[in-house]
Amino acid sequence: MDCLAVNNGGYGFQTSLSEVGVLVNCAGFNNTSGNVYGAPILNEGFLDLSADPFMDAAGHDYRPNNIAGGGAALRAAGVGVASQTNNEDIGAVQHTDPAGGGGLLIHPGMDGGMRG
Repeated sequence: MDCLAVNNGGYGFQTSLSEVGVLVNCAGFNNTSGNVYGAPILNEGFLDLSADPFMDAAGHDYRPNNIAGGGAALRAAGVGVASQTNNEDIGAVQHTDPAGGGGLLIHPGMDGGMRG
């Protein structure tokens, strides 16, 4: 559940006739032989990604990026765990949203802006 297989030298996920395979909300990208081999008994919500899903894999930052067909498809696509919060992304590492706020507050009585 919520697994991600990327850049494997074979298949991302593989089952055989003697195994019971279950894939729920999983995704794959750039696996040499393909993303899924065999016939999992349940394959629900699998995502075939078309772009690298990581922020910076070379720099060991495995958070999902915001690229369409990549990390953006993983965000909030997972099942999550009821006892945890902020764990709805597919993959082991969750994305972080930028902090809100910022901007400049201007008093309504200030005509003409601020002087510096």
